[in-house]
Amino acid sequence: VMVRVRCGVPVVLMGECGCGKTHMLNYISAWLSAKLLVLDVHGGTRVEDILQIFQEAKQLCLTSAPYVFVFLDEVNTCLHMGLIVEAICHRSLHGVPLHDKIRVLAAANPIRKR
Repeated sequence: VMVRVRCGVPVVLMGECGCGKTHMLNYISAWLSAKLLVLDVHGGTRVEDILQIFQEAKQLCLTSAPYVFVFLDEVNTCLHMGLIVEAICHRSLHGVPLHDKIRVLAAANPIRKR
């Protein structure tokens, strides 16, 4: 995860609820002296919510932190996958590039057949 973050390669973690995905990112961000913003994504998450967290991240880029991590938790529950994929894979939002200090990380919970 650390190497991928430093190189700007997309990071999508997958694991069961409570397995420690968020805890691990808290640890890594503290170790790297990075700021961490978390958006708990769910079916009611709006485009405005996603844009707002990236706006907060952009403001934090003005600090001395080497990176600002934006962690989108449970992305597989969101209705706005196109925007999330653009942020993770293309490092942009609606075609506008993200700040160089911003690193987008995401987590998904496994889908189980019932």
